[in-house]
Amino acid sequence: MGKSLTKRTLESSLKSHTLTLTEAQEIFFQAIPYLGLGKAEEMEEAVKPILGTIPQEKESPAERLREGNQAQVAIFGPAMADFYTKSDVNRYLAEDCFGDYYTRPGLSLARRELVTFALLAELGDVAPQLKAHIQANLNLGHSPEYLRKVVLIGIPTIGYPHALNALAAIKEVAEKEGK
Repeated sequence: MGKSLTKRTLESSLKSHTLTLTEAQEIFFQAIPYLGLGKAEEMEEAVKPILGTIPQEKESPAERLREGNQAQVAIFGPAMADFYTKSDVNRYLAEDCFGDYYTRPGLSLARRELVTFALLAELGDVAPQLKAHIQANLNLGHSPEYLRKVVLIGIPTIGYPHALNALAAIKEVAEKEGK
């Protein structure tokens, strides 16, 4: 999303009370591990005048790993209990992506997963991750129809190719789950 569109969307959401300042800050934080620091810094440039300085929690790596792994199990199920032991990147996911971001206060796991789904749909070429996070959204109570509506609302931002891919992924995961 372009900087000016990000800024306008954020200003409108705060003005209409669609989002609280804390929720807006947490959505920004949730974007970091999915967009990468480069794109997140561009986004921060657009939103910092509105959001101000965002407080960051400091925890030990062991605590981040423990809490991140607990979040993964809550979202994806018990098969994730030792997932972080399988490779370095899996440990980074548990400790950083989930331990640093998913465990922050301000948004529920379900809201964070919805944000993650929308970010992945916008990125486009991330089918395995998109499908995993569609499954996570279903696990956390979002229906396939709700996810379809999120995609349809996002078409002006993500474009038709990414929207079509996201809709196909929702259909595939939902059919696999019998939903």
